[in-house]
Amino acid sequence: MKVLTLKKNSEKSVLLILAFILFTLLILLEYLPEKYLIYQLTLLTTVCISAIIIVLVISSKSELTICHHGVFYRSMFGNFHIEASRIKLLRHYSKCGFHCVIMFGDRFFLFAPFYTLTSRQTQGLKRYNSNLLNWLHEKNKHRKLL
Repeated sequence: MKVLTLKKNSEKSVLLILAFILFTLLILLEYLPEKYLIYQLTLLTTVCISAIIIVLVISSKSELTICHHGVFYRSMFGNFHIEASRIKLLRHYSKCGFHCVIMFGDRFFLFAPFYTLTSRQTQGLKRYNSNLLNWLHEKNKHRKLL
């Protein structure tokens, strides 16, 4: 396993559900009187869901590849490469059906929602205690030795 090309999973369905909830809340706001507390709570919920949708759309990556050179990704702002030596934390999270990859470095933070590892990739990572950062650093050391 020399390259991990992560696959997107459930992006459209999550955004569709959030958009439906937002639409329902907007209709509810239309019929609620402004003087009640429920109006304020509904308005606050509407703003929060709108912010979540905006963050998910802006941080969405169209392609995410991890190899011994580092991390390559393509987003709405262009193509980017992060060298393996600059990455301090690289974690894949999968909780309650929501998948994402989070990366930290000296001067950057990367959040890639909706990306998941395939079962084959998960099996290959077992040697590295299922840790993407360990896998990346081992591959980078191996490349430097050759």
